[in-house]
Amino acid sequence: MAEKLAGFDYDNRIREALKQIVCGRLGLDTVIESANIPANDKMEFSVILGDTLGDLNEENCVDYGLSREDTLAWMNDGRPAGSQPSSPVPDFSEDPGAVIPYRK
Repeated sequence: MAEKLAGFDYDNRIREALKQIVCGRLGLDTVIESANIPANDKMEFSVILGDTLGDLNEENCVDYGLSREDTLAWMNDGRPAGSQPSSPVPDFSEDPGAVIPYRK
């Protein structure tokens, strides 16, 4: 894992955040706010945490200090993270197939 942000090793904070989400069933937003991450690093930390959470499974959970039982229970519950999408109401006014023309 060994992710570094602004020269500081966040492995332990990622592990703790995963435990809070998987075992404590806290929401992703709550965990990120309580992680005491410097404002400049908060976005990158949330991306790393989100990616790690998305990749979490019964084979790699022990690498993060989680039990297989807790991880499987969390997965069977639909992998809840209590986070809201960045756009809670989809914007259907845009053409998803639109191509931006190249201009010189």
